[in-house]
Amino acid sequence: MPGRFNPKAIHFVHPEPLVPGPPVFPVFLPFAGCPERCRYCAQDIQTGTRPAALAGILEGAGRALELRLSRSAPAAELAFFGGTFTALPEKDQEACMEFTALWRGRGAVCGARCSTRPDAVTPRGLERLRAAGLGLVELGVQSFHDAALAASNRGYGGRTAEKACRMVLAAGLDLGVQLMPGMPGLSPERAVEDARLAAALRPCCARLYPCLVLEGSALAGDWRAGRYAPWNEEETLKTLAESCRILWGAGVPVIRMGLAPEKELLRNILAGPFHPALGGRARSLALLREIETRLAGWRRSGENAPPLSPAKESGTDFFPDRPAKETGTPCPPDGAAKETGTPCPPDGADRGTGADFPPYATAERGSIPPLTVHGPKRYQGEFWGHRKELLPRYAALGIAPERVFWEDRADFAIRKGLCNGGLCPPACPAGDRAPGGEPATRQGITPRGKGLSHAARD
Repeated sequence: MPGRFNPKAIHFVHPEPLVPGPPVFPVFLPFAGCPERCRYCAQDIQTGTRPAALAGILEGAGRALELRLSRSAPAAELAFFGGTFTALPEKDQEACMEFTALWRGRGAVCGARCSTRPDAVTPRGLERLRAAGLGLVELGVQSFHDAALAASNRGYGGRTAEKACRMVLAAGLDLGVQLMPGMPGLSPERAVEDARLAAALRPCCARLYPCLVLEGSALAGDWRAGRYAPWNEEETLKTLAESCRILWGAGVPVIRMGLAPEKELLRNILAGPFHPALGGRARSLALLREIETRLAGWRRSGENAPPLSPAKESGTDFFPDRPAKETGTPCPPDGAAKETGTPCPPDGADRGTGADFPPYATAERGSIPPLTVHGPKRYQGEFWGHRKELLPRYAALGIAPERVFWEDRADFAIRKGLCNGGLCPPACPAGDRAPGGEPATRQGITPRGKGLSHAARD
């Protein structure tokens, strides 16, 4: 989204689409309707729900909805997840839609969605479900690349996945796309390409589930035999952040990244990039990349823009030819920074000089001009990343906590230099605020704040 031009400051809104929506009430149907089990799949472990008869599942869901009514909870959207809904016998699909209509009539439910496979949808079946009250179909595409789909025994190819997406839209239903970065046979570059292909289809939402090795899945055997190596956390975060930026740029909210940390799941993860704050970390990194890119463009647009670290010149290189750790310069021993004048990142932070991870530097030492940032309060909790992990990256741009101000405003604004006394004067080109906005406050690092609700985020 283009920023508002100002020769002394840049203005832009956060690229993530914020679409308020009703809460989602999941009804899990593990393996129901699935023609076969994919190599990575362990739905009972992922959801903590064992396969059971449909009548019993709906009865339990009814009790939970009754409780929501007694507590005056807002109407929710039923979500039939965990299996291949459109491959269920028609009588079972009808039972689920009748259940939806019953609770919609009582005010506990406002709609319904389902998840299914791309090779299990037909125009007739979709039209029947739309007429029965279904509003959204989430397709477990996982990837549009044939080799990756074959490696996981998905049973269809990329063209089938794309055709199914278009079929859902043609039926007058909203489309959701689920992708699986890190699945067997998929590289980070191809995972990013999957995000581009999904964005071009204009779904109303997307989910990104990095592949994990779960006990009980066929992939667990591949991993033990050395035939599969899961992605590490670093490349997963980079890929998620880049995929988010692509989807956000197309107006597609990413409503989930990573599996929910159910107790059963945590006990059965053998390997893979699991982190309870994975989604928040990826969004934080995506925002950082957005700021890096805009600062790089600002530098090229005029002489009022501050120079950047040489490593940030490109601003968008997610996959350099050589990892930063191979090209980086080792940091001096603890305590040597003061003696040599060479600042180093805290333990565990990246010390490379590649395009992705520039050398840790600070504006105070004169290597990078300081910048002042004004941002919407709703983002103050995730700006610096999980446990402030992005502090060194922002320092390399000249952005420090004491120069970041959180306000009641809709956009971000960044200007060169410091605001007098830590508070912006009325004439500050970055400090113009929305009508009624509160004065800037120095809140560079704070506990995670509450943002606007995302469409159907669960």
